[in-house]
Amino acid sequence: MVAVTCLALVLSIWTPFAFAAASVQMVEGSASNINSWAFMPAEVTIAAGDFVTWKNSGTLAHSATADDGAFDTGLLQPGDSLNVTLSNPGTYAYHCTPHPWMKGTITVTAAAAAPAPAAPAAAAPAAAPAAPAAAAPAAAPAAQAQPTPTPFRFLTPTPFVSRPATTTSTTTGQTPRTGGLPLELALPLLAAGASALGGGAYVLRRGRRR
Repeated sequence: MVAVTCLALVLSIWTPFAFAAASVQMVEGSASNINSWAFMPAEVTIAAGDFVTWKNSGTLAHSATADDGAFDTGLLQPGDSLNVTLSNPGTYAYHCTPHPWMKGTITVTAAAAAPAPAAPAAAAPAAAPAAPAAAAPAAAPAAQAQPTPTPFRFLTPTPFVSRPATTTSTTTGQTPRTGGLPLELALPLLAAGASALGGGAYVLRRGRRR
């Protein structure tokens, strides 16, 4: 609390935030010098809505009366005090009714706007659930190697060539040649040929004898 002490009326001022006070005292001073009687401090500034406290610390009754009638403490006896709230901005001149040479001024300023409450922080949006990881596609089965088909080859038949019967040698230990004929066919032919040859030899021998 800030206090200004003088010899007369005490003026106190409180703000709704800091409750600071200013005091003005009045003292008659010398009875032979009434000009020494005054409100101290003579000028005070407050914010709209604050109140002023006047306190008489002299030996005579005093008042704080607005020139335009906005407020009036009435007579305050020595040691008395009174609070007056001023809500309208402006300048108020006042005086002491029994001692009009005692004058003061109060300036009321517009009240400071109270700070706006901080806006609540917006809630952060809930994180979207993570999308499930897509399952990897199953690997395609490895293609089985297909066997390469072996081309079919048609065997060219060997043409059958008919060969004339040949005279087989009767040499011991040699296999008779059939000329490509089956043995069961070749043997009769060979036998017939041998018989024919034998007959011819017989004719030749008879001819030579003649």
